[in-house]
Amino acid sequence: MTTHKGGDTPVNEHSIFEIGSIMKVLTSLVLTDMVRKG
Repeated sequence: MTTHKGGDTPVNEHSIFEIGSIMKVLTSLVLTDMVRKG
């Protein structure tokens, strides 16, 4: 696995990933769970 498609730099513990779109889904799941639990 590399940092860019077709690249040659491997992913390591210092690699940074954009997770903005994923965070929207996780936030909605947490809020839904909170509403269900009251």
